[in-house]
Amino acid sequence: MSLAFLRTLVLVTLGAFVAGHVLVRWAARKADRDEIVPSLAIGFGVIALGLVLNESGTLAFAVELGSLALLASGLLTLARRKLRRAP
Repeated sequence: MSLAFLRTLVLVTLGAFVAGHVLVRWAARKADRDEIVPSLAIGFGVIALGLVLNESGTLAFAVELGSLALLASGLLTLARRKLRRAP
């Protein structure tokens, strides 16, 4: 096993865990819309980033930028909503 394969495996597993956790919370009705959408964006962004890190080329670069945009927008949305809810 190479280091690149392990990095891909860890990122895809982490992203799947985040997305799965949010879906389970949604199914149990413990999550609201403000938590589901940004968390899914983070989960899918991590999965896409993990899958594309071993590739090279223009398409891989575009997918990397898209996954980083998903991660950044999801994190910023969650942070902004947490700050609004703070007293």
